[in-house]
Amino acid sequence: MNLLKKISPKVWCFFFLLLLIVILSLTNIFSSFDLFFYDLYFKLRPKPAVSKDIVIIEISDQTLNQLAAWPLPRDFHASLLEVLGEAGAETVVFDIIFSEATFYDQALSEAIKDEKVYLPLAFHLNKQFKNKKVVTAEKKIVDVQSDIKKSATGIGHINVFVDPDGKIRRIPLFVKFKNKLFPHLALKAAADKLDLNLNEVKFRNRKVTIDDFKIPVSKSAFFVNFPNRWKKAFPHFSYLGILKAYRNIQQGKEAKIDLSKLKGKVCFVGLTAAGTTDLKPIPLEESYPMLGLQASVYNSLLNKDFIQEASSFLNLVIAILIFVLIFITVTRLPPVKSLFLSLGLAILFFLTALCLFSFVNLWIDSFLPFKIIVLVYIGGVIFKFLKKKKNKEILEKELDIAQKIQESFLPKEIKDISGLNLSCYMKPAKFVAGDLYDIVKLDKNKLGVFLADVSGKGASASLIMAQTISVFRILAKASDSPDKVLTELNKELAKTLKGKFITATYLIFDFNKKAISFASAGHMPPVCYRKAKNKTEEINFKVGLPLGIMSSSEYELYQEKIHRGDKIIVYTDGITEARNKRGEEFEVERLKWFLSRWGSLTTQEIKEKLIEELNKFSKKMPQTDDITFVIAGISQ
Repeated sequence: MNLLKKISPKVWCFFFLLLLIVILSLTNIFSSFDLFFYDLYFKLRPKPAVSKDIVIIEISDQTLNQLAAWPLPRDFHASLLEVLGEAGAETVVFDIIFSEATFYDQALSEAIKDEKVYLPLAFHLNKQFKNKKVVTAEKKIVDVQSDIKKSATGIGHINVFVDPDGKIRRIPLFVKFKNKLFPHLALKAAADKLDLNLNEVKFRNRKVTIDDFKIPVSKSAFFVNFPNRWKKAFPHFSYLGILKAYRNIQQGKEAKIDLSKLKGKVCFVGLTAAGTTDLKPIPLEESYPMLGLQASVYNSLLNKDFIQEASSFLNLVIAILIFVLIFITVTRLPPVKSLFLSLGLAILFFLTALCLFSFVNLWIDSFLPFKIIVLVYIGGVIFKFLKKKKNKEILEKELDIAQKIQESFLPKEIKDISGLNLSCYMKPAKFVAGDLYDIVKLDKNKLGVFLADVSGKGASASLIMAQTISVFRILAKASDSPDKVLTELNKELAKTLKGKFITATYLIFDFNKKAISFASAGHMPPVCYRKAKNKTEEINFKVGLPLGIMSSSEYELYQEKIHRGDKIIVYTDGITEARNKRGEEFEVERLKWFLSRWGSLTTQEIKEKLIEELNKFSKKMPQTDDITFVIAGISQ
């Protein structure tokens, strides 16, 4: 149990998703969605080779219009066979079922005897065929008329499998009916051409073996390798055109069709007229004559050019590999980088699947890998977002605590002493500030005001701020000379500050002498409003090095007389460097102008006016630095 508790949520998530992928892959639940990619690969692949011996003889709309209504009288078929025989055609495969007896059956039967002719029949298949090695039939739908059947070279079925989207992609190579195997029509013709014994057939889960000729199947289904669209796959001849050409030759007229082109050919004869039931959707187009299916199967068998579905094990390995790669990508990289890598992985997988289909004729499951890439990426981004949000909430709570701790270092309440009133303000750029101020009452007539700015901002600056203010309070009690306090403070801070520094100003108001004494460590001078002169000026003096840079630094003491009504502002550069939308800074001159305008007000009123002026100037621009100031007003 203790070991399980140590396993991280990421690991639990990985193995849960891995198990889910194994289940989804082995159950093949997305097989219908994979058909989309199957068709896409079919359209994008290079077109396979086509046997030059195959020709199509189509009974088109023109033939039906000029000869008669469908079905054509069988003496026309007898005439066609005679023409093909004289032209030297090797084989004739009819995709027309001669099921009922007619007046011209004898003529057709005699014509069939003289040629190598294959005829079709059709079965009503058992619905439970998917899990069987051999498809079984419940009954014959249509059969060849017995007298004609006796004359044929071979008989084969023309059944197909219809996929959930209504398209034809697969056929059963054999149908078992009453313990007898019936080969597919094109298979029967091709087997005779290749001298294969159809009585020597072995069925396996993923292949059918005839003699030593191996044909890949998937759950008893053979994938039809359509070489191209209907008009481009095989040479086409008009049924009517052939008959007219033969008649014209007999009459000594010019024939539009060169019948010599039929010599040695395997002729597939069937109906292609628009609006007939023989037009079905296939991967390449929505309306494709099933006569072309027979030719495609025959061509595939002659060329040994078979489409093979990847095994469940191979599809599972690919899905797991894709999952591992995308999981590592999403969990280790930020969202933008993982997005581009996920897209790259998806493109790489698609190109790999397309190449396997195009050059190896191997069809691998594609929907599940793409689904894995998309869902794992989305899930990873959501997980990171929620984790980041949670971490942010924790951080905000911690920073809120830090802010309260920092505030505890500042004077809790500032009481006016005789002759002086004070107003203070601090607004961090982040949750915690690197600015600090302190008010120290030295005796009944002396009050110290300390203000400092740590380089940088945020949490690290706030820690230095806490250290600085703690050391300052100890040193301020030991001396009432600002220069000595800063000198000793610098020595202490130089021991611990590494690469950081602090600018600071320390003023001591002495009401007996009506003066202020002060020292500065790299800080900007205070701004003073002189009521008697109605004038605002900076108190200029020599500025020493910031605290923490050199432990040997010493600071000079300065004194300045003060009078009743005077106002002094000590501030950090967060005020003067505040920017507006045009990129302009607030600057010292604007602060002096402000104090000249409002210097006659109380310190509290000046504080409120200055906050208002800063907000008006910045107009909701983001605050880039901590803002801190102390306003001291002389009341006697």
